[in-house]
Amino acid sequence: MKIRNKIDSSGVTTVHVERKIIYSPEYLDEMKSAFETFKILNILIAESFEALEWGYVTPIYNNPYRIIFDLEVYKELNLVLRIYAIARIINKISPATVALEQRYLKRIIMKTNGFKNSEPLKAILNSVSKPEASRIARSLKVFLSFYPLSDNQHQYNEIIESTPSYSHENRSLPDFQDVLFFDNCIDDYFFNSDNIDTRRYLPILLWWRLTNTLPMRISAFLLLDFDCIKKTEDNLYWLKTKRIKEEMISLESVEGDEIQGYPDETYQIDARTYNLILDFKNLISFLNIESKYLFSIEFYLKIVKPNSRVNPEKAPRMDRSFFNPLLQKFQTEIIKERYGHEYNTALRPGDTRHLAIINLFLQGFNPLSIARMAGHKSIMAQEGYYNHAQHYTDSFIYHLASKKFEDHLKQKSGHGIIGNARTAYDKGRVVSEMSVVDLKQVDYGYCGDNSDQFPNNCAEDCRYCSFYIFKPNLDDFEKGTEWLSSYSRNLGSLVERTLKEIFQIGKQVNKINQVKVDQTLTAKATYLSALMEHKATVDAKSLEAEW
Repeated sequence: MKIRNKIDSSGVTTVHVERKIIYSPEYLDEMKSAFETFKILNILIAESFEALEWGYVTPIYNNPYRIIFDLEVYKELNLVLRIYAIARIINKISPATVALEQRYLKRIIMKTNGFKNSEPLKAILNSVSKPEASRIARSLKVFLSFYPLSDNQHQYNEIIESTPSYSHENRSLPDFQDVLFFDNCIDDYFFNSDNIDTRRYLPILLWWRLTNTLPMRISAFLLLDFDCIKKTEDNLYWLKTKRIKEEMISLESVEGDEIQGYPDETYQIDARTYNLILDFKNLISFLNIESKYLFSIEFYLKIVKPNSRVNPEKAPRMDRSFFNPLLQKFQTEIIKERYGHEYNTALRPGDTRHLAIINLFLQGFNPLSIARMAGHKSIMAQEGYYNHAQHYTDSFIYHLASKKFEDHLKQKSGHGIIGNARTAYDKGRVVSEMSVVDLKQVDYGYCGDNSDQFPNNCAEDCRYCSFYIFKPNLDDFEKGTEWLSSYSRNLGSLVERTLKEIFQIGKQVNKINQVKVDQTLTAKATYLSALMEHKATVDAKSLEAEW
């Protein structure tokens, strides 16, 4: 197994050295020293290296993940697991993963009699789902690269290699109609209901408005400090958040005067989002709540669930275990029961971040910028978003055409994928009932532009023009509908091609050519937005013809 050590950092360049380590008792002192450092940094909570239980601290939840070393029957392997856990923490493996790996390895050790008999491993893998079997096999493979077996390593390797690898499918988008309906309900509920009634769901409102604009993880959202916003003298608004996945506390931090936790990120936000957070802060102050966190447990106990038996000392803030049930309750009590909406796919806390990344992609942000905002270590993490973006554009065009909504993606970044204000319109039918006597006849219909500028202000093609009224003669109806449909198909091909070009151009970005790539992506994104609106307009006219 390889572990990484940072040996130098200057400017924007950080040098890492990887070294391969295989278990040896001589590493014990080094790992004990690392353990003590992690204790000082409050990454690990334990009485000693030899303690039965360690707590691996995570910002995601109030309570640390428990790692229990209770293989007293296999004392040497128990020690190996401790050293292995420290090596994994040095490599910045997440608390959830380290704890899960330890559970898998202990189960294998117990069932295989300390790795002496490999047959029970097959039974373990066959008793669980394919994804979990793949995770167990992968965890064991990494461990055995650190702790090679002297007698039967090849037998375990054969079992591991024969276990099918399972890769997660791209996360599915929530149904776009559900997203639109949720947004409508948010607007109506929070701005047309009694303030006392809505207070308990204010974290939902802030989550919705903030994280469909910025690709924040729900864990980072719940970690927001009370003093997370700032207005500067030039009337710009800023939000400070924490990037919790790309970088964790490093061993080098202990040498500084101040121990640094997860690094801060600062993003510009709009005035409306700033004022929304400011109003929430004022409510917190009015309730005489003092906390370093914006979403303190005191707010939860006073407003959300007053009868809850939660110890504020152990749980100082709302984490996902509090937020997730609150979102579920909002969707049941408000969206379903109050507004009568039946979900195709209920929204999950991480969906807004997922949608925000797609929105940035469609707006022409380069992958380096998206990776920085989203906390991705590499732009390769965005590979799966092309299919998502393609699916989203199809859904967007369909709903824009059929439900008549405009301008979801025209704003460069202001209000996220949904927007804080929308105008309902129907380009296909707005003038379809006008008298055509005084209108100019064009291909398969009429032009509703009665201004003196006609035809100088005409679009390149009538079919996507808002003035165009599709009204063919009965004999020409089939030809006319095919005329519309063929143009819609051509526009669809252009949308797909432009999406691919945006993705391919973005993959070429680096620090040297970033400005040029940004300019190209901005132009392509503007073109894509126009194509999507044109196709939606044409499809709306086709829908009108069907009606």
